[in-house]
Amino acid sequence: MKILITRPSPEGEKLTYSLNNIGIPAWHFSLFEFFPSISKKSLSKKFYELYTSDVIIVFSKKSIYYTNLFLKKNNLQWPSYPEYYAIGNSTALFLYKYIKKKIFTPLNIENSENLLKLLENIDLNNSKITLLQGEKGRQLVRNSLKKKVLIYL
Repeated sequence: MKILITRPSPEGEKLTYSLNNIGIPAWHFSLFEFFPSISKKSLSKKFYELYTSDVIIVFSKKSIYYTNLFLKKNNLQWPSYPEYYAIGNSTALFLYKYIKKKIFTPLNIENSENLLKLLENIDLNNSKITLLQGEKGRQLVRNSLKKKVLIYL
């Protein structure tokens, strides 16, 4: 019997490799492929906003991966000024590899609702916020914050 790993690349390949190395036969076949965006919302068209943000909210490792890919390709660094928030701890740990500063996350359940509760505890008036997420990402945070602050991306 073999295990079929459907996790997207490159995580899926890493898991398959690890399982095969410990004697558990596994194949990798991702059900999804991710590519950098070319839409009007793309970071390549709006990266200036990244550097003028007061707060950057990150929703996925993929958004970090593609943002970092764009920054490296253009010989740029992650901005150091903004406060960073992540949807959960694993996303924050992945981001920490690149920014080496405190990243705020929801304390209990890692989801949009608890991220919004966390953001309610800070003064966001006149703040510029950048949301790093997939184009089809959940819009709850964007829609809730849009009523209060200027949001980029």
